[in-house]
Amino acid sequence: MTRIYEVCFDALPQAVMQAIILVQLSDDERNLLLWGSIIFSALSVSYLVAMMEVDLDTDLHFRSAFERIHGYMPSSPGARRAVVGGTVVFVSGFLLAKMTALSVLFVGSRSSHVAITWLCLEFIILTLLRAGSEGTFRFQVFGTDTVLGSLVMDIVLYVLSIGAPLFVLRFPGYLGPSVYLP
Repeated sequence: MTRIYEVCFDALPQAVMQAIILVQLSDDERNLLLWGSIIFSALSVSYLVAMMEVDLDTDLHFRSAFERIHGYMPSSPGARRAVVGGTVVFVSGFLLAKMTALSVLFVGSRSSHVAITWLCLEFIILTLLRAGSEGTFRFQVFGTDTVLGSLVMDIVLYVLSIGAPLFVLRFPGYLGPSVYLP
């Protein structure tokens, strides 16, 4: 849970703010330190996502409860490092592309209406898709099954999906059990 909080409330917002600042600078004001900082921020988020994937995928409870989606992580150390490395590269590339797009939208539109509209539309679409697949807006997990709890969870999972959508969207707690149970 600590990793989720770190990604959602620390690493992702910091990386997006760095990207917004980097886009606003002129070419001669940008230096290697700024580029390195944003790349290492993306790598930090990617590594946390990859380690969270390893922890969830190798958990015996998740492997037995959701065998359709858990169990892909190899048991040999070399193969596992290759999968983790691929995950880090994939998430880093996606995150850098998403941060670039959001930064340009925030800076390019004078009042940031375009970027905020884009983010709100993504959130609404993902929430409607989740509610449509489950038949209800409310989450299945106790404590998040209230309207307010479900809204907070939707917001947190959306912020996480900005950095790593495929890993968040495949989590059984997001879409509920009906998608994954036979």
